[in-house]
Amino acid sequence: MNWLLNLSISRKFYVCFGAVCGLTMLLGIFSLLTLRKLAAASDDVTNNSMGSLVALAKARNAANTLRRYDLDLLLCKDGACMSMYAAKRQQSLTDFQSSVQ
Repeated sequence: MNWLLNLSISRKFYVCFGAVCGLTMLLGIFSLLTLRKLAAASDDVTNNSMGSLVALAKARNAANTLRRYDLDLLLCKDGACMSMYAAKRQQSLTDFQSSVQ
């Protein structure tokens, strides 16, 4: 330990800066490996789970459209309006059934 006290200030800065640079490189390598593992896991989720999420979104959209047409049917006063919204409601019901399957 006595040799550390005998070093000049510039040599101590040189050694400390080298140690910091070495530790930074090790941290960079660790981060790169960790992010690679995380990317592989998220790639699995993207390839295998996104299809079901898209199907659920389509089913939710069809259900919301179906509810909106049900409300429009309740608010209609004449027969032409009711037949138009009944046809639209039937179409959204078939869309919902196809997206659920």
